Amino acid sequence: MQSCFIDELEKSRDAIRKLPLEDMLRRYFPNLIRLKEAEDERDIEGSDLLATLPHREVGIDVKLRQTDPRERGTDDLAIEVSSVYEKCIPGYQNSRVDYLLWVFETTQRTVLIPFSPFKARYEQNIAEWAYWGERFNKETLFRNGQRYHSTYCIVPYSELADLVISQQSAIPTQDKNRE
Repeated sequence: MQSCFIDELEKSRDAIRKLPLEDMLRRYFPNLIRLKEAEDERDIEGSDLLATLPHREVGIDVKLRQTDPRERGTDDLAIEVSSVYEKCIPGYQNSRVDYLLWVFETTQRTVLIPFSPFKARYEQNIAEWAYWGERFNKETLFRNGQRYHSTYCIVPYSELADLVISQQSAIPTQDKNRE
């Protein structure tokens, strides 16, 4: 899949704008004061949205998927293996992200995970996930003609379920099925 970075960024922002994200996030953060798109600099550092809460502002990286895998009888999350494959830059080197939010367009289901515990789990398991998981690449073309590839793998939801924040509580839930 090839895309121009600027065009892809705008396409992503347009798709995000069409979602009821404020309502979705209010289920996790009932005290949400304001939600806004991140400026370009903050977006490049990983945050698509900035959520203002009573005592702080948090950055949220939105992971948009068209189809919910639960509709196929499975559950998984697409995880970035490499951000820029050509330069050996691993995924999730984001320094200004507080939460990752997966949004499944077909069902409007959301999965929210705090970035720090996700990052620790990611670093511990990414080699195994990338080896065993289904992988796919995305090619991005900058307007100057430079290309790069991002690599993703599909990880079973159960691998991250204990990090997922439950709606209305903003605290991690414990998945009884996780061993």
